[in-house]
Amino acid sequence: MSDEKVLSKFEWLVGQFDGIQIKGAKSKYTSMNGNMFSFIADDTIAVRLSKHDREKFLAKHPDSICIQYNTVMKDYVLVPKSIFTNNQKLKQLYSTSVENAQTLKPKPTTRKAAKKKSVKKKAARKHK
Repeated sequence: MSDEKVLSKFEWLVGQFDGIQIKGAKSKYTSMNGNMFSFIADDTIAVRLSKHDREKFLAKHPDSICIQYNTVMKDYVLVPKSIFTNNQKLKQLYSTSVENAQTLKPKPTTRKAAKKKSVKKKAARKHK
């Protein structure tokens, strides 16, 4: 598939869910509470699933293991062509990924944010 087709489908998919935005200038992805949960991977979309949902998905689609930079991304699966071309199934899969993302522990989105907290804590300790 072409990069434009994958990006167009990703934009459509993310647009189906309120409050979720595509991020990244070069590599497109989505995140919630500082946790990435979907991105464009080569010629398809990768989504993050819970351990249970991932195992169930891989049982049906064993060729969907997500490998980036020679490393298996343990929480992610690649969307197979059979789902990519079926808007209803794709939206269902993405909804499962969004639900999983909502359960993940929030974390700072940047190091600056984490650093600011640390500086504030140190300042508060000095004033006690």
